[in-house]
Amino acid sequence: MNKLLHFAYSLVVITLILSGLTAAYAGFNIWQHTQINQYIESDKTADQQIPAHYKAYFSAAFDHALNERPQEALDTLTRLVARDDIKADDNGRASSYYNRGNIHLLQAQAMTVGDLKRIPLVELAKQDYRTALLIQPNAWDIRFNLELALRMVPEEPEDNAVFDQPTISSEKSIESVGFRVDLP
Repeated sequence: MNKLLHFAYSLVVITLILSGLTAAYAGFNIWQHTQINQYIESDKTADQQIPAHYKAYFSAAFDHALNERPQEALDTLTRLVARDDIKADDNGRASSYYNRGNIHLLQAQAMTVGDLKRIPLVELAKQDYRTALLIQPNAWDIRFNLELALRMVPEEPEDNAVFDQPTISSEKSIESVGFRVDLP
């Protein structure tokens, strides 16, 4: 009976220690999420550090875009894409590229049709949309914006051997072993 009592006591102590560690971990996660939410709700300043969470970076980029600072929004989204320590799911990574493409496309749409700076911006938008589609191939909003960018600056096929292959004329024939077939 004494051994059973020691085993039960050890089991209770181990359970209490694991419960305490779990509670401490949950408390730390709640504190981190509270810090991120406070950052998202706050008025962002230039010297304020962005928490290492992709939603905080989205919030900072959105704030820059609202305040008509598109270059800072692009820089923020580029830093988010480049950072490996931020664990964003595929939706978050695709959204980063999608938002970058949107900023480029909006800048291009604000320019006149004859402005030569418009074409590189649309090309950057198309590149970001294609990267986002590689991550999330079924995202219809990304496809729609890519189609919009392709209508703004259409792509022509490059000089490629696939498009310049000679066609077989009606005078040529195919010879096979044993018989000959003329083509129509």
